[in-house]
Amino acid sequence: MRVKCHIDHSDHRRVPPGFSNSVKNALQQVGNNDDEVSVILCNDSHIRRLNRDFLNQDKTTDVLSFDLSDPQANQIVGEIYINLDRVRKQAMEFGVSFWNELVRLTIHGILHLYDYDDSDPISRGKMIAKQEEMLAKCHHHLHC
Repeated sequence: MRVKCHIDHSDHRRVPPGFSNSVKNALQQVGNNDDEVSVILCNDSHIRRLNRDFLNQDKTTDVLSFDLSDPQANQIVGEIYINLDRVRKQAMEFGVSFWNELVRLTIHGILHLYDYDDSDPISRGKMIAKQEEMLAKCHHHLHC
């Protein structure tokens, strides 16, 4: 299992300490050892541009996932973009720490790579339940 984390945000200079380990912990809950995921921490304008260019939605969002896997391979390869501007805003809205919201959104992005869907109420309910279960396990193991 390979995890790469990058930052592309003018207000944040470094990936938060321990973040890569948190991503690995979450991936171990759903993935296999051959999977490769890159997490890019970015800002509103970066994620809005991606959303517009690849999903035809000219608006910002909190997380985007792109599955880059070879359909013939038994391996997930993907990129997850996390909007740190939204992380900060949503953490305040939800009354949670910046770290908690960052990890929650990362898990949400991971689940999209593993074919979880939130496009309808039933699928969204299943995805959110799995997301919260994974987040609790991360907190329990002190990796998140």
